[in-house]
This record gives sequence, C-alpha cells and structure tokens, in this order.
Amino acid sequence: MEQPIAEGSCLVANKDLLTNGKLHLEAYEYAAAPVEALQALGKQLADAAIPDKPEFRFFRQKLERDLVVLSDTDFAFFAEHAMLVEPHVRINDETGAADPGGLFYTENLPPESILIAPLMASQVRNPKKKRGENGWMDAAAVIAKIRTAIDEKLLQVGGDATTGRGLLVARVVNGR
Repeated sequence: MEQPIAEGSCLVANKDLLTNGKLHLEAYEYAAAPVEALQALGKQLADAAIPDKPEFRFFRQKLERDLVVLSDTDFAFFAEHAMLVEPHVRINDETGAADPGGLFYTENLPPESILIAPLMASQVRNPKKKRGENGWMDAAAVIAKIRTAIDEKLLQVGGDATTGRGLLVARVVNGR
C-alpha cells in the first residue's frame, strides 16, 4: 500500500466487517476505510502463501475477502500484546506431581498466521571441495531438494505435537 495508515485507523477489503464504519479488533476500535484493491492483494497473498487444495479453501477465501491492514504501530502492538501466553507446569514422569521450579510459559501464534522467511543456499567456495564430488551439490540443487522436501507439506515446527500446536504448511514461492 502506498498510502500511510494513521494510528487508530485501518484499511479493509470487506465493508461487511464494519459496524457503523468502525472495525473492532479485540477491545480496540479502528476508523476504517474500505479499499477494493485489498481484495486483489489478499488474492495475491493467498496464491503465494496458501496451497490451492480443498482443505485450505476456507483460509484462501478468508484472506482474499477479509484482509485488514493496520498501521505499523498498531500492528506492532498486536504482535507484542495480543499473543496467547499460557502457563504450564512440568510434571515429573516418575511421581506424577509437579516438578519444583517446573512453571513455564508458552506463546502461540494465531492459527491463521502467515510468516515469511528466506530460503538460501550458496556455492561452495572451498577450493578443496568441488561441486558434484563427495556428495556436494551446487546451490540450485540444494534449493530444489529443499523445495521437494517441504513445499506444500504439513510440518511440525516447535509447539506441542500432542496438542497439534506448531503445525504449519510450508510454501516455497521463488519462481512461482
């Protein structure tokens, strides 16, 4: 978006998200401006980030239809303060009771979160190691192998596997 967004304001793709011209997120109210171009941006994001498969249709359509853009300041506030933080107590496997000092906290991203990270590989610069020898691959081959391993796959990264937390779908978007 080329226009700056003032604190306390937002842009919305779908005017049906508004009540009397305002958007309510958690306990906060934002002056909202409907912008039709956000639906096209939401579609671009959905195409890049979410696989085009039946099981992901709801999230693709939701992103395309209901994208909201906040100011950097307001978004930073939500990123810092609206994260679910849960206390837990580590249980001793032998006694079945709480471990002394076993209190810990977990922070969990909302399930609808879209994250982006670079995926990089570089050529080997060690003259004693040559591409294709001793199992060394060039950078393009490494990226191709990673793409095959993770693209559109369900992965467990962090979180708690017993509760389904930490599950994500990876997309490799370079070259799409």
